[in-house]
Amino acid sequence: RQVFKGVPVEGATIAVALDRAGRVTSVTSDMEPITLRQVKPRITCHAAVKIAIRATGTRAAATRGLRAHLVILPGGTDRLVYKVMLPFGINPRGRWHLVDAMTGKHAGYLRGIIMDGHRWQEGVRP
Repeated sequence: RQVFKGVPVEGATIAVALDRAGRVTSVTSDMEPITLRQVKPRITCHAAVKIAIRATGTRAAATRGLRAHLVILPGGTDRLVYKVMLPFGINPRGRWHLVDAMTGKHAGYLRGIIMDGHRWQEGVRP
């Protein structure tokens, strides 16, 4: 997993295949060049959870125990975002909500597919 200044880069990985003797046979990478200067969020994790809840159009009273993960969303203009998964009861589509960690705006959704234990990124939707 790629990390930039201590923050994980969403979807960026590297895989190295070895033969039985331990020699490298192939390397696959989707590492991303990161252009962000600042990785210190302007909003809190708790605020990101509340913003994600508001984006669902529901009123969830309890935010206790809900978490948001700070990540870098690469591609074109890199963004520092919180990735928030809400309980199924208020998030029936099971999508990750993205909240811009600098502006506090809901930045879309990240959908993923689980396949053979690996998570494949499908895309970001506004």
